[in-house]
Amino acid sequence: MVIDSNFLVPLPGKPSKLQEYLAKKVTHFAVLPDFLFLEAYKRGAVDGVCRSMEVLCEFPRQVLVLKPTKVCSGLHGREAGLQRRMIAEKQTREFTEYPRLLEQARAGDAGAIRHIVSDSRSPAEHMDGLAEEASGLGERIDEFARGFSREDLASIRKGDVPSIEGVAHMFDQLVTQVTGVLRGHPNVGRWPKRQEVANTLIFRACLCHVLLAMDLGAQGAQSKTCTAKLVNHQVDAFIAAYGTFFDGVFSNDKQLVKTHKTARTWIEVFRRVG
Repeated sequence: MVIDSNFLVPLPGKPSKLQEYLAKKVTHFAVLPDFLFLEAYKRGAVDGVCRSMEVLCEFPRQVLVLKPTKVCSGLHGREAGLQRRMIAEKQTREFTEYPRLLEQARAGDAGAIRHIVSDSRSPAEHMDGLAEEASGLGERIDEFARGFSREDLASIRKGDVPSIEGVAHMFDQLVTQVTGVLRGHPNVGRWPKRQEVANTLIFRACLCHVLLAMDLGAQGAQSKTCTAKLVNHQVDAFIAAYGTFFDGVFSNDKQLVKTHKTARTWIEVFRRVG
């Protein structure tokens, strides 16, 4: 299961669902995208990571660390080896040493602290890019929402599928986003084959962005939403997308979980229609 950062530490007065999941079977794995380190980075790397990683450090051999999102975005979508290509083998092996590293960092070891800080740089750099992209995102969501009828917006709010016209509008937006990202992404070396497109992270992340934008737009105007919240929405879309490549996603964010589940349904639809 892909882990959202808000799932690492149990809610006050509640048992750790992550701990229960990992303890139940040795074949249960926690999949860590680079965004997982974001909260630790914002709080202060050492203290944040040490607290966040406590449960995972009990099960270090059941942790799979993913490659940076920018790298995963450039991977081709061939069905064979889809999950394996995303996993950072070296970092996954090294995670077995993470409990010792955290103990050293807690004790003030400078080398251990530098190592933890370096783990935070990749998601932090990506976040800077997302913050730039978030400029005007609220207005773009509102413009997208205006393309749906009043009836479609009501259906979306209820969790129903919009009309054929609404689905066509959604699909047009998805194609526009996927095409634009594929053309402009520095890590995309070649255009994916038609049957592979839906297996790329770019496609699934764009799908989750569109689905999330549909929900947000149906709830009301987003133009005055603060940048930090819009950035969080973008991160949520990536976490939801990562979950579609594995068994699912663990998150305390209901909107993220909904986006993920809806995306899985649409991916299956795209797979059937070819």
